[in-house]
Amino acid sequence: MNPRLSWFAALMGSASLVALTATIANAQQMAQTAAGEVPEQVLVTGSLIHGTAAVGLPVTNLGVQDLTETGNPTIGDLFRTIPQAQVSPGPTAVIGGGHQERETDVNIRGLDSTGPRSLMMIDGVRYPHQADGLCSTDPSIIPALALDRVDVLADGASATYGSDAIAGVINVVLKRGFDGATTMLHFQEPDRGGQEYQASQLWGRTWNGGDVTLTYEYINEAPVKRPHSNFTMNFSPWGLDNEIPIGASLPGTVWTGKPSVTNGNGVANVGTVCANCYSVPAGAGANFNASLNSGIGPTAAGSAATLTWGQLLSHPGVSNLVDPPQQGWEVAGQQKNSFVATFDQRLFPGVSFFFTGFYTNRRVT
Repeated sequence: MNPRLSWFAALMGSASLVALTATIANAQQMAQTAAGEVPEQVLVTGSLIHGTAAVGLPVTNLGVQDLTETGNPTIGDLFRTIPQAQVSPGPTAVIGGGHQERETDVNIRGLDSTGPRSLMMIDGVRYPHQADGLCSTDPSIIPALALDRVDVLADGASATYGSDAIAGVINVVLKRGFDGATTMLHFQEPDRGGQEYQASQLWGRTWNGGDVTLTYEYINEAPVKRPHSNFTMNFSPWGLDNEIPIGASLPGTVWTGKPSVTNGNGVANVGTVCANCYSVPAGAGANFNASLNSGIGPTAAGSAATLTWGQLLSHPGVSNLVDPPQQGWEVAGQQKNSFVATFDQRLFPGVSFFFTGFYTNRRVT
């Protein structure tokens, strides 16, 4: 036999053996799956490839049972159980400490710091970002009882949903086709204020070819005032300095030249003892009265309430001093009303009418 033909026959025999081995292994794997193994379920939330199944992405599903098991009163608080989500604790200071908003901001993977990167949808319809800067994602605008489930795609989905879904997608699916009524009452008592009362009512009815579901939720949360004695700028009780600024007197402080401030023990630039400062007397001046002068305020110099040097000189030093943190609230109180309605009706085979609406009003003290 030709040596080349002998080498070719040996090579083809080896290839046939490898192919036969692979075929036997695949047949054994198929037999094991058919014997009782349940294949892993893949949930596809969106794809731009027509006719081809998309590769499964890490989708987390949350439901009403999760609210019950975790004790979280709102949908936004429920996101604290997802490691990929960063949830703001509640108040968000905007512009100044006196402007607080009580939205619960859900930030997927912490990518929303420079702008909205997480997309929220309600029943598959994109919902705009909230707050003054349109940069917060708050699923809590939907009452907890109105929730059927929340699908959380904590991965980039900008190719499907657009640039506002770089971090992920939150799809709040509302409850539909519910028959019956459910009442939920919730109360929590923190150790330093912030008592919260929550009452929710769910009612639904179904009939042949249609359904209606209504949900109402009321939340009343008290403010958290001065949660701890250390919440102060006066550290003298602990042997440290009094850091209350001289400008923290009410209504105000006036000084001549650079303030000469000491802490009373000769240490300069620290403390509330000021040699050339004068406090504005309490009650000096007057509030604007819109009913006077056709509501346009003072129209000439000296026509409004004035403050004289004589009044200032009678109040040397820094009096009327207040501790700024003690005047504010750590967390502002809020009252929230939410309402959700869904309606479905089959008109005739192949044609149906559906309606989805919700309203949320949050008032902050």
